[in-house]
Formats: sequence, structure tokens, C-alpha cells
Amino acid sequence: TELAQRNNLQIVKVFKEERSAKKPNNRPIFSDMINRIEAGEANGILCWKLNRLSRNPKESGIVQQLLHDGLLLSIQASDKEYTITDNDILFGVETGSASQFIKELRADVTRGLESKVKKGWRPGRTPIGYINNKHKEKGEKDISPDPERFPIIKKLWELMLTGRYTPAQ
Repeated sequence: TELAQRNNLQIVKVFKEERSAKKPNNRPIFSDMINRIEAGEANGILCWKLNRLSRNPKESGIVQQLLHDGLLLSIQASDKEYTITDNDILFGVETGSASQFIKELRADVTRGLESKVKKGWRPGRTPIGYINNKHKEKGEKDISPDPERFPIIKKLWELMLTGRYTPAQ
């Protein structure tokens, strides 16, 4: 909003989407925005960073084509403006970097989870009744019983295992 006010731009609609931009055709709100631009309802996009607009080659290409065809006159990010006269190579490199970031992030997360499994640790969220040991080195952090909650959870299990209580009880 501040960026629009500073540059005397009119905001036609604010689009907020929480779905992943990693895969194309996964964001109905993005598709709605593109359809509105193609219909002539707006000729610019304001976004925090270009990588927030798209993180896959197909959708990056759609946005770049709209810019190339003049249906989009400007994409204004917090740090840079992209216009029809800008170099297509720079736009392609920046959106390609966003796509590459997602690939590398996925590989890093997968490697981290596999490392936990190899060490006999549980990948994923810390179970109720346990806490993360945050004071160990990266890659060596594990979990241990939460002194406050573990005894309560242990008692719950013991009661359920007697057969007199259901899990819900």
C-alpha cells in the first residue's frame, strides 16, 4: 500500500494466496489475477519480491509473456521495477533463481530428514511430551522428554493400555 501511494498507483484488487507456487496450475488466486490482467482490468502488479509472484517456469513464462505483450506495463517489487522495455534475460534469470531455490530447498530438507532417519531419529514434528534439544550442533539436535509434560503423557498411555479407557477418554 505504501509503495502504491508513493508511486501514485491505483490498487484494483489485493490478491493473497497461501498455496505453493512450486508447481504450476496450483494457485487459483494467481490464475484469477492473470485472467483479470488479460481482461484489461489492470496493467501492473505490485509484489514484495519477484520470487513471490512465481517459483516455476510455466507461471514465470505467463507473467513474462504478459509483460512482453504489453498487457502488463509494470511489475513493481519492493526493490525493483520490471517494465516492458527491460531486458528479458534479467527477468528470466531472476525468476529462474526462484525456481532453482525451491529445488535446492526441497533437496536440503529431504537430505535433513533422511539424515535423521539414518540416525534412528524421528523426522517431522516433535511428539507431544517431548522437546527439541536446541543447544546441540546443527545436524546433531535431537529430542528428549519434556520434564513438564512427559509424565502426564506417560500416565495417559498407561491408563489407556489398561483397557479400561479408550484413546478418546
